Amino acid sequence: MNKLARKARAARALPLPDLAVVAEAWLTLTWVEALTCAAPWVGMRALLRRAATPPLVPVGDDIVPARLLKLFAIAARNHVRPPNCLRRALSQYLLLSRRGVRTTLVIGTRVQPDGLSAHAWLERGATVINDHADVRTRYHVLERPAPAHLQAELIASR
Repeated sequence: MNKLARKARAARALPLPDLAVVAEAWLTLTWVEALTCAAPWVGMRALLRRAATPPLVPVGDDIVPARLLKLFAIAARNHVRPPNCLRRALSQYLLLSRRGVRTTLVIGTRVQPDGLSAHAWLERGATVINDHADVRTRYHVLERPAPAHLQAELIASR
């Protein structure tokens, strides 16, 4: 059986709601890919601040985000271009925030012998959800753009 036939069979085995999430994740990756090539970081920060929307599905525990990230991984494996850490984290942030899962995009840097290295990941509360837990110890946090719900609270408190 060739690779395409195996992928088609695996896709048919997914429940329809999961397949819809994989398709949404694939399209989000495509959109984020185009946007990160065309928009400066200032525009991306504005997007992140506006991204939080009312939940589409109730989120009561960590099972929903974990399942969404697994479905996202399927989309990423089958995407035209493998996403780098920033595009992956941005796409996952959007996918989760559309469902009311509040996460924080974190960007960190570290100095290596061959120069400066940067990395992006997501945190939910104090937990890294899309990378190794030790990523916080390997990178110095450069920025945590505040999501829309926190921006609104900051403005209201002034």
